[in-house]
Amino acid sequence: MYADKHSESVDLKHLTVFVCGAAEHGFDVMLEIKDNDRSAYQALEDVEVLGCSSIN
Repeated sequence: MYADKHSESVDLKHLTVFVCGAAEHGFDVMLEIKDNDRSAYQALEDVEVLGCSSIN
């Protein structure tokens, strides 16, 4: 199910844990980060710190 025009504020660390868990269980996850470039880069760094190998 896709949520159209839905926006919600989430903590990047909690989001990272969710995305890693979903990817490790074979789920496809598509995210669009609209806040700013710094937030997007921080999310990618969080993924690397957690060692989530399923994220490309």
